[in-house]
Amino acid sequence: MTVSISDSKSIIKSSGSGIDSMMKVIYNTFIIVGLILVLLTFNSTDVTGIITGYSFIVCGVLLLICYFITSINGDRNETGINKILSILYTIGPFLLIICILIYSIYLLLTYKDRISEGNVAPGYTNFTSISIILLCMQLYLFYLATNDKETNFKIDKTKGIMLYFLGLINFITVITIGIILSLFNTDG
Repeated sequence: MTVSISDSKSIIKSSGSGIDSMMKVIYNTFIIVGLILVLLTFNSTDVTGIITGYSFIVCGVLLLICYFITSINGDRNETGINKILSILYTIGPFLLIICILIYSIYLLLTYKDRISEGNVAPGYTNFTSISIILLCMQLYLFYLATNDKETNFKIDKTKGIMLYFLGLINFITVITIGIILSLFNTDG
């Protein structure tokens, strides 16, 4: 029995698609579990649930970034500045959401006692709700962009710009949450 080069390439491709589908299940699971935790605990005084949910989302997005980087490196058609721009359009929105989540985790850890005791201004709850809605919108756009078969592991420019725009609004919202937590506190 002889095995030709084309047979070995098809074997590698078929095993790669199994790994691809497994990676999609893993990073989607992390993101979905994180979202469920955040949505179930964001209106309570349990800061640990929100921190855990954000951490799950960060893990899922980091896995997604790794998945995209390996996919982009496999694309040999682009060189130079086009490859760099492709990486920025694809990876940039993910890095922005990771920065937003890490800053949110920092705020939650820094002001944990104040949030747990309910000594926060009413604006905190409003802006946290806005941030979570924007986060859900970003993750939904990520889902749409990453499951698009035509883009071949790249986020097209329109979705990339939309993700940057939502990320910028969410970043401003989280900075506002930080200002509210640091300057406006109540005594119960």
